[in-house]
Amino acid sequence: MAVGRPMSGVASCTQASTCLSDVRARSQAYVIAARQRAAVWIEEAPTRRRFPSRWTFDPQVPLQGRVVYLRRSTASGEVTVMGHRYPVSAFWGHRLVRAEVDLTAGRVEVFSLRRRDLACQRRFAAFDYQTPKGSFHD
Repeated sequence: MAVGRPMSGVASCTQASTCLSDVRARSQAYVIAARQRAAVWIEEAPTRRRFPSRWTFDPQVPLQGRVVYLRRSTASGEVTVMGHRYPVSAFWGHRLVRAEVDLTAGRVEVFSLRRRDLACQRRFAAFDYQTPKGSFHD
């Protein structure tokens, strides 16, 4: 390819401001269209709980509670959650799963997810999980 010549099929811009304004206009149009497509989903979504106003982070207190992850399994049916790889199901390759990490109990539970049947979320596996030792830094 010759220097200074545009690639075939690619528009060239002589002024950077023109190119930038074109990119901004296309980006804005995309964002508007995406928000219009998602408007119905957003309206039908359940309301979220407000974050507790009295909560403060204490790095000395052990982690507790439940963390939920949505992941896609590998071709062999493994899922990576919090830096650990778990064998879920050889028959569930490249599929969505819900992984719940119970920090208090030290368990990871992995469930199947199907968009067509959200009510059926079968538990595939459960694994022991140990929260890493160490403290947080301010």
